[in-house]
Order: sequence, then structure tokens, then C-alpha cells
Amino acid sequence: MDAYEMKTLMDQLGGAFEKFKSEHAAALAAEQKRVDQIEKRLMRPGGSVSTFDPPANVDRKAFNAALRSFAKSNDPSAFAEFTDAETKAMSIGSDPDGGYMVPPVLSPNVMRRVRESVALYRLANVMEVPAGSDALEFLRENGDLSASWVGETDSRPETNSPTFTKTRVSLREIYTMPAVTQQLVDLASFDLAAYLTDAISRRIIRAEGAAFMTGEGVSRPRGLLAYPTAATADAARPFGTIEHVNTGANGGFTTTVSGTSNPADVLIDLTIKLAPEYSSNARWIMSRDVANLVRKFKLSDGQFILQPGLQMGQPPMLLGYPVEIDDFMPALGTGSLSLAFGDFQRAYTIVERAGIRMLADPYTAKPFVRFYARRLVGGGLVDSDAVKLLRFAA
Repeated sequence: MDAYEMKTLMDQLGGAFEKFKSEHAAALAAEQKRVDQIEKRLMRPGGSVSTFDPPANVDRKAFNAALRSFAKSNDPSAFAEFTDAETKAMSIGSDPDGGYMVPPVLSPNVMRRVRESVALYRLANVMEVPAGSDALEFLRENGDLSASWVGETDSRPETNSPTFTKTRVSLREIYTMPAVTQQLVDLASFDLAAYLTDAISRRIIRAEGAAFMTGEGVSRPRGLLAYPTAATADAARPFGTIEHVNTGANGGFTTTVSGTSNPADVLIDLTIKLAPEYSSNARWIMSRDVANLVRKFKLSDGQFILQPGLQMGQPPMLLGYPVEIDDFMPALGTGSLSLAFGDFQRAYTIVERAGIRMLADPYTAKPFVRFYARRLVGGGLVDSDAVKLLRFAA
């Protein structure tokens, strides 16, 4: 290859490389623009509550038109164009006994808001109940398998075998029925999908958040705080009874006495009660009024015991463990269980049937169109050693 051919080849390679750089820079710029738009939407005040955010392949106007058609006819075929490969997992399935699945995108948006707003839903173990079953059963080992040291020629007697406790967590039904006037259904400028997403999610959040904490376990899930408690250690309590620690004062924390004690001491006592196997994934859940008190606690050097997250979006830390503020915890009062500490993923299990089912009723309450949405979900305690409660009592 002579010098001229070499130069020609180098020029061609250089041109190809410049073209590659230009295309790569354009692709990076487009991706950065998309990320910036997402971050801007997430940072907008109230954006996570009121924004209806369908996937890019779903046209908002077309989806609203299909939803209006569904409202008038209750025919799931109105959403046929949205059941492509991108949204197939969220598409509609006919269910003669329970109505139809909520239209694609609507159901995932509702459940996303539930996860964002209900602390225990985020922290607990969430499992799906397969079709044909109404519950999941769990076995818990009572006691440890024993082991013995032996010499080379020693006999090997049978070791102790543990017993098992079976826990059943059943599905319960929750429903909501927001109504819209027929005029708003027909009005093209009214964002029906956003309204339904907001209306259904707000009602489900309130109902499920309260049930997972204090539900009685008959018509709704049995809440974490609905189980019996006792001031006895793990080995001395029966399964299903949660250990509590008293604050020493009715409806609050004790006050500092002559500099020898600190109201935060009881929080340290609570962490020590939790077995090491649960500590690595432990969290605090407390009501807002308890958090208001804890924020004011200081160490002997004047530092606040509750430290803010190091980065935006991270939870505050208390004694080295993340803190969740949950408005569904009981209000502070005498004997209230307004603070919990533990590994909630191992302590509490939420079972659910995938999706939300919905029927549209334009007939029984004219001029309103009712959207009857229902969901199957349950919850229960599966390991009573994995969580400790603070009892605000003397």
C-alpha cells in the first residue's frame, strides 16, 4: 500500500469515526433530555400524586377515548389496541365473576401510589396468591435444631427436632366506587384516566394503610398492631405475641432526671431486644407525633439523635437504622403502640391477587357513571420475634 492509498484509508477512517462521535453525542443528548424530563416531573410538588404517567407507547387521548367507551358499554374490547407487547402484562382479562381488569396502565399506577404511600406495604414481604386459592400458608419453626459434639467412637443419639406452627394469611376484598357525571365522561378535555387513578388510589391507600396496622382480621387483613403483646422475652412468649417495651410514662417518654437518664434510652433498649438475625434489615416505623418528639432528643454532646438522610430521598436515621413515618400508626396516647422496630419483611406478609378489577355502571345512579373497582389483598404476622413495639405507658 503506497502513501496515497494509506492517506485515503486514514481519511475514510477519520470520517467514519467523526460520524460515530456525532451520532453517539446526539443519542446521549436525547437520553439526557429524557432523564431531565423524568427528574423534573418527579421533583414537581404533588407530581407523584396527581400525575397520570402512561408508557410512551400509549397515547393519552386515545386511552381516555377507550376508557370513555368502556364506561358506556363495559366492553373490554375498547382497549384492544393497547394490548401490544409493551402492555400485554397489564392488559384486560375477562372475568365473569369479578368484572374486568382495570385498563392497562391504570392498575399499575394505582399500585405504584399504594407502595409509595403505605410504609408497611413497602417494607413487608408481598406475595401473590395464585388463581384458585384464597390464602397462603406459612410454617414457622419453633425452637432450634440441636447439635452435639462427639468423639470418633462415641454414639450418636437422635437430636431434638423442632415443632412447627402453621400460619394462614387469607385474601380479603376491598372496593371503592368513585362516580363521575355523564357530562364529564363525554367531555373530551376531562382527563378521565387521571381522575380514576387518583380517586381509586387515594381510597385504597387509606383503607389498606389502616388495615395493615390495626385491621381486625375478619373482613379485612389482620394488622401488625392487632396481635397480643407482652413484656416478655422471645423464648418465653407464645408464637403470635409481640414483645413490647414500656416507655415509663403514660402517653409519652420519660423526662431527663438529674442528667442520669435520657428519654431516648428506651429506644436503645428496644433495639437490644431484637435478635441479631433481624437487625441487618431492621427499620423504625413511627407515627408523626412520635417523630416530632424523637426529633428533639439530644445526646450528651448536644447532637440530635435523629439524623437526616445523607442524600435527597434517603430516610432519616435513628441509632443507625432508617426511619419511616407512617400516618396509619395509632396516635400518641396512654398505652398506644405508636412505634415499631424490626425486620418487617420477615415479620409481616401481605398477600394479594394481581391487578384491580373494575366495572362501569352508567345505569343505576343517572346522571352519574359509577366505576366499581375491587381488589383482593390480605396480611398477617408470620414471625412475632422479628418486630418489637414501644408501648407508651408507665
